[in-house]
Amino acid sequence: MGPWFRALLLEVFITAVLGNLEKVTEANVVDGLQIIGGSAEFDSTECQQLRDRLETLESAVKTIVIALASQKNEIIAPITAILEQNEVLRDILSSSPMSQDVPENSTTHSGVNFNSTMITNSETVHIDEENCLVNLKDNNDNAPFFPHGVYFGNVTENGTAGMVVMTMTAVDYNDPNEGSNAKLTYSIEKNVIDEKTGMPIFEIESETGVIKTAVPGLDREKTPDYSIQVVAMDGRGLKGTGTASIRVKDINDMPPKFTKSEWYTEVDETDGIALPDAPILRVTVHDEDETNTFHYKVIESSGFGADKFTMVRNNDGTGSLKVVQPLDYEDKLQKHGFRFMIQVNDKGEDNDNDKYHVAYSWVHIKLRDINDNKPLFEKANIETFVYENAEVGKSLETFRATDPDQGGKSKVSFAIDRASDRRRQFAINQNGIVTIQRHLNREDTPRHQVRILAIDDGVPPKTATATLTVIVKDINDNQAIKQLKGTVKCSLGTTS
Repeated sequence: MGPWFRALLLEVFITAVLGNLEKVTEANVVDGLQIIGGSAEFDSTECQQLRDRLETLESAVKTIVIALASQKNEIIAPITAILEQNEVLRDILSSSPMSQDVPENSTTHSGVNFNSTMITNSETVHIDEENCLVNLKDNNDNAPFFPHGVYFGNVTENGTAGMVVMTMTAVDYNDPNEGSNAKLTYSIEKNVIDEKTGMPIFEIESETGVIKTAVPGLDREKTPDYSIQVVAMDGRGLKGTGTASIRVKDINDMPPKFTKSEWYTEVDETDGIALPDAPILRVTVHDEDETNTFHYKVIESSGFGADKFTMVRNNDGTGSLKVVQPLDYEDKLQKHGFRFMIQVNDKGEDNDNDKYHVAYSWVHIKLRDINDNKPLFEKANIETFVYENAEVGKSLETFRATDPDQGGKSKVSFAIDRASDRRRQFAINQNGIVTIQRHLNREDTPRHQVRILAIDDGVPPKTATATLTVIVKDINDNQAIKQLKGTVKCSLGTTS
């Protein structure tokens, strides 16, 4: 209804042209004002101002003038009233709108204190003082409203009916002491309906605004949030609406499930006892719950190779399979691969008692061969004899070697370590046959130790070493020195 006059000091000047009026002690007002009592002191200047103002009015017994003034005595608006002598005040017509409604956080009363003075028309001004209070009567001109518009609440899924969700509170600036003007009643205007029962999902307490579930078993995985419209209505039918946004909180009520029933991967055999750091398989799990803490493990004795692997959980919730024992393709059992089961539970612990929260899957691993083995000589050391006059190209010995990699089908080639045969007196072909490449001389080198290399075709290749010992036998290939028989006499003397 216009501006709120906070803590106004009203100076009410009431004058009758004829005779003295009785004190106005109480008056009920039709248009919203009530005079209860008041007091004031006026100086001569104020009284003269009043007389000057009254001169402009008709001399009527029943006419009075009321002026509203601020604390600085500045007249704000005049009010003309009709009064029957010694009777109640019937009507007040205000030229300045006033509001009875007080903001929620205001400490100002809904009435206005003022002072009143009654003055006769005699030459000697007679002042009759009385304390007065003007109360503005509420006419319910404000509808209730929700200050925030949208309110947020939450409720746990799979709960019972009657669970408290949230409270919505509206504000009404009308006078709570004035009948039912500010008495609010809450209701849900736009509810949501449960598909199974056809019943509204939420209810609200009409007096408190507390929203509760009306049906049990809300399912977050099906409907994660709801929106309903709440109405607040005062005692005379004015309404305000607000929105309740309700989020369904998750509980661990859904089981995990591997995204594949079987997982396939390949892995290289390990090189000796060195194990790979990187995982060989990453598995994923689907769980309709909002948050999960998965725990993975390999099920012991679930299949061949289960003891050679372990499962770990990654930061993103996936699982990784890692090698924990050496893998050997040359092992007749391992070369055909591994097959075992893994499991996951969504409770974050190594506990599979609650089977509803456990899932299983098979893992198939193909083992790949790597070049982790050297060739094997049938004989690592061979000794042979040869006459020093043996012809170039003569075969001495044959070396044989195999490689267990690639199922024993690796190709092996041979070579001579030239550090052991610097004069290049020997040669070996790819069949492992060692021959004489240059003439031998027993007197020069009676014994040779030649290192024979067997090299596989892996990447990188691996090499094995054997030793060929060649003993050179002597022949009569040098002339004899003739020995003189007899005695040779020599004498030393001087010459002349």
